[in-house]
Amino acid sequence: MTTTTNIVQQQENPAVQAYKFGLIDKAQALIEKPITLPAPTAVGADPMTLQAQGLAQAGVGAFQPFITSGSNFLTGAGQQANLAGTLGTQVAQNYVPAQQEAMQGTALGAQMGQQAATAGMQGIQNQLAANNPYLQGAVGGVNQAAIDAQNQAVYAQNLIGDSTSQANQQALAAQGMLGQAGQFGMDSASAGQAGLFGSAAQYDPNSAQAYMNPYETQVIDQTMADMQRASDIARQGDSARAVGAGAFGGSRSGIVDSERGRNLLDQQAKMAGGLRAQGYGQALQQSMAAQESALQRQQKAAGLMGQLGQAGAASGLQAGQATGQLGQQAAQQALQAGQATGQLGQQASQQALQAGQIGGQLGAQYGQMGLAGQEASAKLGLMGADMTGQSAAQMGNLALQRAQLGQNQVGQTLDQANTLGQLGQASAGLGQLGQQMAMTDVDALTKLGAQQQVLDQGAADQAQQYELQQVYQPYQKLGFYGDILQGAPSTSMSVSKNTAPSASMLNQVVGAGISGLGIANAAQNVGII
Repeated sequence: MTTTTNIVQQQENPAVQAYKFGLIDKAQALIEKPITLPAPTAVGADPMTLQAQGLAQAGVGAFQPFITSGSNFLTGAGQQANLAGTLGTQVAQNYVPAQQEAMQGTALGAQMGQQAATAGMQGIQNQLAANNPYLQGAVGGVNQAAIDAQNQAVYAQNLIGDSTSQANQQALAAQGMLGQAGQFGMDSASAGQAGLFGSAAQYDPNSAQAYMNPYETQVIDQTMADMQRASDIARQGDSARAVGAGAFGGSRSGIVDSERGRNLLDQQAKMAGGLRAQGYGQALQQSMAAQESALQRQQKAAGLMGQLGQAGAASGLQAGQATGQLGQQAAQQALQAGQATGQLGQQASQQALQAGQIGGQLGAQYGQMGLAGQEASAKLGLMGADMTGQSAAQMGNLALQRAQLGQNQVGQTLDQANTLGQLGQASAGLGQLGQQMAMTDVDALTKLGAQQQVLDQGAADQAQQYELQQVYQPYQKLGFYGDILQGAPSTSMSVSKNTAPSASMLNQVVGAGISGLGIANAAQNVGII
């Protein structure tokens, strides 16, 4: 039995191991060294924030003087308003007695005027009663004259109406005759104009179709057939001559036939165009001659119609004029008779009117003499009433002037009160506006100070972070160095010592044979053998 003893001793690369030991020493020294960390920094309030706080504290209650001033103005306004009310009451109290006195004077003047007017009216009525007989006689004469004049006017008006009616009838008859004559003339003229308008119509070339020869197509077809027959006869003669000359069917015969066909078509086209042009020209001439003859007959008929209309209208016009003249003469005669009758009536009425006017004038003179005394008495009474009324009016005007002066004073006092009230409101508004503006400044400074404080705090935080990085930089370097050593390759060194007895020759041969057999099996498996 073979016994093998294997002793293996492994160790790290001495150089790498030395670096690791040195790293451990440095880390121990760094850990034992005390660390001074930077203190946290808090930035204080910005100067603008402090200024805003100072302005806010200073502005507390700054509006109070304005409020006090406004209150004083409003108090003064209330006092002025009370004074205006007192003055208004005094004015009303003073105005009422004066107004009562003026009303009493006015009432007295009105009573005196009414009495004077009553006495004057009674005197006038008495005087009118005394003058009534004269006036009645004058009025009766005037009325009778008016009645006579009215009768004469009615009679004249009837005469004029009858004559006017006859004249109107004659005028209507004449107007009817004139209308009939005018209508007959207009109808005849319209018929003549219609005939003349038709006679000036432009010639229509399409009317020539009615005069075209109905056998034109047959004549043209027969002519074309005759020309074709003549060409066929000539072609047969040429063919016979070509056969006799021994040149039938050659290119020359073809050229001759082609030229003959072209000439035939040319002649047929010319002949057909000439026949059609000749037929159309004859039909056009016949159509134009027929239209010209018809237009001449139409113009003659229109002229005769117009002459008949003129003659009939002239006859009707003469008859209407004669009838109208007769009616005008009758109307003029009746009008003259009515005018004469009316003039007689006017003369009679004028005479009666003059007689009534004379009687009326006598009565009026008598009445005027009586009315003069009554009028003088009434005037005296009215003058006294007028003077009393004027005195009352003057007293009323004085009272009104005093009241207006008092009202003006009240208005001025109220204006002062309104002014003081407006000043008070303005003063309070200034205080409120000043505080609002101050608070606006405080708000702006506060916002600016807060923004600046944020910026300063950010700068302080960045400085603290930089100091922390400086403190921890050695530790970071050691960590980086340790990471490098961990990744460095390590070389293992092994020292082995084997102890075994030596094999016999038989064992060596057997072993060699086994080895060879194994090699042979392996080579066979691979395919080498």
